[in-house]
Amino acid sequence: MTRTPGLTIVIPTYNRAELLDRCVGSALHDVVDRRDLRTRVRVVVADDRSDSEAALRMLDALGSRYSSDLLKIVRLPRNTGGASMPRNTALDHVETSHVFFVDSDDYLGAGSAERLLDILDRRPELDYLAVNTVSDSERVRELTVTEEFKPVDFPDAAGSLSCKRIYRFERLRDLGLRFDESMTVFEDCLFTFSYLAHAADMAVAGGHDYYHFSGHSSVGPVEDGHLSRRDHTRGYFAHHRVADMLRFLEGALLELAAADVSDQVRTTVAVDVLLPRFFRIMGFRRFLGFVSNKDRQRGLFRRARILFGSSLYTKEYVLAGLESAHGRDLEAIFADDLERFLA
Repeated sequence: MTRTPGLTIVIPTYNRAELLDRCVGSALHDVVDRRDLRTRVRVVVADDRSDSEAALRMLDALGSRYSSDLLKIVRLPRNTGGASMPRNTALDHVETSHVFFVDSDDYLGAGSAERLLDILDRRPELDYLAVNTVSDSERVRELTVTEEFKPVDFPDAAGSLSCKRIYRFERLRDLGLRFDESMTVFEDCLFTFSYLAHAADMAVAGGHDYYHFSGHSSVGPVEDGHLSRRDHTRGYFAHHRVADMLRFLEGALLELAAADVSDQVRTTVAVDVLLPRFFRIMGFRRFLGFVSNKDRQRGLFRRARILFGSSLYTKEYVLAGLESAHGRDLEAIFADDLERFLA
């Protein structure tokens, strides 16, 4: 099918009312009364089978407030407990050239839609666009971009693996890329890394507060409908979190091996991007320490040793990794010394 040059904003949600209202409103506020924009911007809300009365009333209200050409609401047949299936379901309803994933407790800055369309009009082949993000939360997690538009390469783009970015739909389709519905966490990181490994034209955009990240803070409306929040310091969930870290790393290394990049770029990404993300940002040591069952803990540690000792983690990666800030982590893993690693 011929895709409309434009932007579909995908919003997964569960049991959100006021926050969802704010999010959808922020995406469509500047579009509703603009003939030149309303045919090119659409929101798809994918509801993970909400069961709160407030959320259900809000879904009905939004459906009545906005016409179907501006807003499509898709309700999943069952609650999945995560964002992957809602996002994947929404992708089946994308009819525009680009798609933008936005969380239901976040919102877009005024004028963002028009600015983004202007960028996409000038660069229709743009595969990936990360936008300036401001935080409304004590959980500081921002992407600060000062330039109005700046091309970036694969290592730079992979430094931030949030999926709350803009992707070219034809590239997603050609890759057959979807969010892994079997992962409880880090499925967004694997999705974004897998995409970036094969993207050609990537950029960041600043000069405007495009995306407001709430981080589930107490600023503004407060609702409990987080799609996949779990206490990963508890032994059972810690086990699954660490297992998903390993699945992320294995998947990312597979995509890196298939990427059409130089060996130098491959090594840079493996050592300067993936190692810090696995050990420091995801916290492999910290959460492995929370796994209360010692047999499971030992098994996960051995899985890490097998992965780092496999052909996916090449000799060049190993040599560079041992010289990096995470060299001691790798040494303990290669020595199969769990106690030293956790110390």
